[in-house]
Amino acid sequence: TFAAVALYRTSQRRVAAATRRFDALVASSNDAIVSKTLHGTVTSWNAAAERIFGWRADEMIGHSIRRLYPPDFEHEEDGILEQVRRGEWAQHFDTERLRANGRRIAVSVTISPLLDPAGRIVGASMIARDISRQKALEAELRALAFHDALTQLPNRRLFLDRLRHAQEASRRSRSHGGVLFVDLDHFKHLNDTHGHDVGDLMLREVARRLRATVREHDTVARLGGDEFVVLSEQL
Repeated sequence: TFAAVALYRTSQRRVAAATRRFDALVASSNDAIVSKTLHGTVTSWNAAAERIFGWRADEMIGHSIRRLYPPDFEHEEDGILEQVRRGEWAQHFDTERLRANGRRIAVSVTISPLLDPAGRIVGASMIARDISRQKALEAELRALAFHDALTQLPNRRLFLDRLRHAQEASRRSRSHGGVLFVDLDHFKHLNDTHGHDVGDLMLREVARRLRATVREHDTVARLGGDEFVVLSEQL
């Protein structure tokens, strides 16, 4: 009997120590760790979730997780809960959520089922990481790869891609398109006499006026220097 009691007490201490380690891990994590019921009601909310989403634990626990969803992403929760009910994981998918101030943020999310001692699925655990900076950097790199830094117009690379798609669409629909090459007379003289800052200002203004002149689905691109090109489809 004494041996059984001693073994029980030892196991209880080990469980308590493991629980403390787990709680410390959740509390110190840089990722939001949130649990919810099968109806989407929040049951736990760690410190990182407060930092990422801007809601305090007492403002979220007992409330629906759907308050984090932008209107055009609300359908995700139904699919997630259905997946959890089937005992499936949803790992590292990128999506968007709302902060308390209404600002959208990009997050990477992993969802796993929560089980009770009998092995029944009673809820879900969510781990979310803020990837807004990563997404902003990716967008900036895409812009640098496909747009002219001075005018923000599509560059030669993006123009040639759109031209190829326009040619394919024209062949399929038997429609016509037009390509206009535009350059600026005496632009070198302007740069030489008034400086490159004035030349850059003129290039930006030409880009603005060309965009304002064509239809929304037409393309205005800068090939380089004082050379522009306009692609008009469905003429």
